[in-house]
Amino acid sequence: MSDSVRKLDALVKAEVDAGIPQERIVLSGFSQGGAIVLLSGLGGRAVREGGEPWKLAGVAVMSGWLPLRDRFKSLISPHALTMPVFWGHGTDDPLVRYSFGRKSAEILKDQVGLALRWGDKGEAERAAFGSAGVSFLGYNGVLHAACSKERADLKEFLKRVIPDNHTG
Repeated sequence: MSDSVRKLDALVKAEVDAGIPQERIVLSGFSQGGAIVLLSGLGGRAVREGGEPWKLAGVAVMSGWLPLRDRFKSLISPHALTMPVFWGHGTDDPLVRYSFGRKSAEILKDQVGLALRWGDKGEAERAAFGSAGVSFLGYNGVLHAACSKERADLKEFLKRVIPDNHTG
């Protein structure tokens, strides 16, 4: 996993070096890729030269899980508590069980201190979609895949965390 995190960090660095502000970069991953983006995006392991963690626009996880759960808190970046996290998961996922995804999100709340909103709980949670913390959305009947509703929700998340008003 650490090799994947280093490679992802190199991709972020290349984008920043090409002129993309780090605050406009979202890391997204599916399944194990979701675990990697959690480590890289929320973890203190993705660092710029000089040792400062990236301050990204957000992280998006689909059908993923929290890796290194017993020590994740010790790995988080100072920016983790202000990071918006989209987390979509199919309720019938046989590979990464929905309950495991939910438990992973709860660990981020209980052990790390991230705000946690359940996207199926109503308008207040949906209004906070894209703000700091984890927005966890379940997709009924979906297996280990991304459905059209999840893709639409991800698109909405991206619009909120990367507004169109950039002029750089």
